[in-house]
Amino acid sequence: MKLGRPSSAALLAAMLAVLAACAPAGSDVRQAGAVTPPSGSAPAPAGTIVTTLPVADKAVTMAYDGRYLWIGSDSGAVTQVDTTIGQVIRTIKVGGRPGGIAVTGDGVWVADGAAATVTRLDSGTGQAGATVRVGAGPTGLAQVGGDLWVFSRSERRARVLDPRAARTTRTVALPGSGGAHPAVAGGAVWVPDQDGDGRSVWRIDPVSGRTTARVDTGGRPAEITFGFGSGWVTSSEGLTRFGPDDGRTQARIAGLGRQLDGITVTPDAVWVTSTVDNRLSRVDPVTNRVVASLVVCTGPRHLTVVGEDIWVVCGDTGMLVRVHPG
Repeated sequence: MKLGRPSSAALLAAMLAVLAACAPAGSDVRQAGAVTPPSGSAPAPAGTIVTTLPVADKAVTMAYDGRYLWIGSDSGAVTQVDTTIGQVIRTIKVGGRPGGIAVTGDGVWVADGAAATVTRLDSGTGQAGATVRVGAGPTGLAQVGGDLWVFSRSERRARVLDPRAARTTRTVALPGSGGAHPAVAGGAVWVPDQDGDGRSVWRIDPVSGRTTARVDTGGRPAEITFGFGSGWVTSSEGLTRFGPDDGRTQARIAGLGRQLDGITVTPDAVWVTSTVDNRLSRVDPVTNRVVASLVVCTGPRHLTVVGEDIWVVCGDTGMLVRVHPG
C-alpha cells in the first residue's frame, strides 16, 4: 500500500513531542517573544506623572501647610500653589534669595540669605509682615514646639525666635555649621552639617541645647526624614538609614543615582530624588532595596506627600511635578 506524505501539521506535532520528551524535568517551554528580564535590570516605573506645572525659576526650597505649597526660588520670589486644584495662586516678591521656608501657626516664614533676615508672610493674603534680622546667610528653618529655629551655614549656632513676638529669644551652639533642611522628630532637632565636616547630621536636644547624637552620612548631607522606626538622610554618597535614638547607621542603600537630595515617606515606601540622574526612586523599607524608579524632570529636588500623590519641585527648570505612585 502506498503511503501519502505526512502533512506539515503532523511533522510539527512530532517535532514538539520529541522536544518535550528530551526536555529535563521541571523545565518549561517559553513562548516566542516572552523575555524574562535579566538579573540586575532597571527597576519598574515608580508611578505616573499626573501634572506638570511651571512655578518658579530655579526653585530652591519648599514647604507644605496642609493645602498650599510654598516654593522659594533664586529669583527672589515665593510661589503659592493650591494643591486641591493644582494651580498657582500667587507669586510673592520677597527680594534677595529665599534660603528656607517654614510653616508656623501664625504664617509662613521665609529666610533671605542675602539680607540676613527672616520674614513672615500671611498665608491667606501673601502680604509680608514682621522681619527679623538674624545671622549671615540663613539657610534652614524649623518649627520646634512654639519656636522658630534659624540655621546658617556661616555660623556654628542656631537662633531661636518667638514667631509671635518676632524676636530672638536665645541662641544654641552647634558642633558644626547649620545647614539647610533641618528636621524635627522624636523630641529632637536634626541638623545637617553641610559646610563643617561635610558628612554629619547632629541630634540636638531643643530644651538643653546639647548635642546628643551624630549620624555619619558618608558624604555631604542633604535632607532628612523619619519613618518605619528609623531616620533616613540623603547625601552626595547615597542614602543612609539610622537609629533615631543614637544616630547609628542601620543601612547604606545604593542604586538610587548620583547626588541625592529630596526625601519623603509614604505608608509603604521611602522616596528619594537624584538631581543628576533626574530620577524619583522608591525604596522598600523592609528589604532596603530600590524597587522602582521614574525620570520626572531635570534636577528634581524637594518632595512632599499630598494625599496619595507625591509632589516634586525641580530646581533646574522651576517645574512642579505631581506623581501618582504605581
